[in-house]
Amino acid sequence: QQQQQQQYRDEEQQRHLAALAQQEEFLQQEREHLLLPPVYATSPPPSACKPPKGITVILEMEGPDRFMSRSKYHEDLPAAIKSTDRRVTDYKWDRDRKAWSFALAGYAEVVCAMKMAGFTVDELPSEQLGGGPAAPKLPSYRLSLDQIPQRVPESLWNRLLPFQKEGVQYILSVQGRALLADEMGLGKSVQALAAAAAYFPQSWPLLIICPSSLRFMWADAVRSWLPAEMQPAPSDLWVVSNIQEFIKVSKRGVPSGRPHVCVTSYDLVQKMEGLERQYRFIIADESHALKSPQAKRTAFVSALLQSQAHQADRRALLITGTPVLSRPIEIWSQVNMLRPQLLGTYHEFGQRYCMTPGAPTNYSNSPHAAPEYRGACRLTELNQRLTAAVMIRRQKDDVASQLPDKIRQKVPIEAEGNAVELRNISTQLQQNPIREASSTQEEERLDAIARCMGLEAEREKSKREKDALMTAYWRATGPAKMKGGVAFLNDMLDRGDVKVLVFAHHQAVLDAYEDAMHKAKVGYVRIDGSSNDAHRKSAVDAFQVAWSMDAFQVPLPETC
Repeated sequence: QQQQQQQYRDEEQQRHLAALAQQEEFLQQEREHLLLPPVYATSPPPSACKPPKGITVILEMEGPDRFMSRSKYHEDLPAAIKSTDRRVTDYKWDRDRKAWSFALAGYAEVVCAMKMAGFTVDELPSEQLGGGPAAPKLPSYRLSLDQIPQRVPESLWNRLLPFQKEGVQYILSVQGRALLADEMGLGKSVQALAAAAAYFPQSWPLLIICPSSLRFMWADAVRSWLPAEMQPAPSDLWVVSNIQEFIKVSKRGVPSGRPHVCVTSYDLVQKMEGLERQYRFIIADESHALKSPQAKRTAFVSALLQSQAHQADRRALLITGTPVLSRPIEIWSQVNMLRPQLLGTYHEFGQRYCMTPGAPTNYSNSPHAAPEYRGACRLTELNQRLTAAVMIRRQKDDVASQLPDKIRQKVPIEAEGNAVELRNISTQLQQNPIREASSTQEEERLDAIARCMGLEAEREKSKREKDALMTAYWRATGPAKMKGGVAFLNDMLDRGDVKVLVFAHHQAVLDAYEDAMHKAKVGYVRIDGSSNDAHRKSAVDAFQVAWSMDAFQVPLPETC
């Protein structure tokens, strides 16, 4: 009986050695035939594989040059992993994460060993295999700095902060098709315009699509940042407020041979009737508005950008400040506009990155609707795929040492509501004979001239009339900007988990903001002249502590 047991052990050892030899022979053939399609590198012949064990090993990236595996425990898995050449695979057991870690260079060998042992392998996306011997040769989207022919004009380049220069270089390295996802307040519009300037004139004219409340801010940025040789003439800088206005200006046609910029909203761009295809560089600001593939605006912008994806002189830049990986499915449609199929189909992406283990992750609104993936997984891998091909994101903490103490930005808002009253007051101010004195000395000189000419009474009367007009003008500006201010605030709150301080002079303006926050179901507190000390303290404490608080309203002091 002992002899039979020994014979059985010897036979089992011989079978094991034969299997290892067969595996080594297969891997050696693989190394000698790197020109074969990638499928042969990780798919051993069926005759070399043990019967399926019914266990799936999930692979995912954990860094630029390493990947990891997760699966249910099976006693054969460690043996399969340890049968690989450790000098190539560099396998390690991570006790904290309860997962195996490998060098990307050994990817083919690891996958082959697992399959031969009878495991089903959920493999990495093919473009992640750049460091492995079986890597598919996919087209590269990145260029090195010495390969980038475009250059930002020096007058603009010298005004950028170091991290902004890095952002522009990244956009140019991916050939002008990028997702700029810096945190709010880091100057994304400046970086976008600098990138556009680098492609002047071959990839112009420039089309900027943004929320309606930001149209005038973008027009102001164009005038403030673009170099003189790229500044459009007043008639060539279109800020489209309504379709009638667009029809009027578009009758002249998109100018050729000189700088031209059109700023429009997501709603209006859908009515531009093909004219938008004449623009070679397109910037889409607050692109999280394009997160839903079923939305009309998403379908329109997607068709526009995808139609230009393979044209050498067409560029597209999406801008968002929202945390793009908080809900991964929302990033798919945006990236698919820039690089179609980079992340696979909607369902392939959802299955890989939006299926949280052990949690309900998708549902359909109706029997015929597409599933809405709500989960999140493999975020390290997803972030690596995005940054390698299309996305750059920095947070304030990452670049704090480069930021000034405070950044001020003027956001022009279109006057609505009582705009007629504002125009009437403005006309009366222009007709008032009192000149605006540039200094106290100038004011005293003008008063002395009036006394010498016997016009002192008339001058004082004109002064009082002008002061009254200025007071009326001041009072009218608040209500005139309420609609635009509310729209801007709503756009800001849509960007993600932010806290906002809103200062205002007029009670009516505070009332309008409060009503908007109430309708939007956004948490807020309000402090005004009627607030007692106890209410002020509790409101401030709530704003500083509560994560759910988004808007905080206080009246602007009269001395400001």
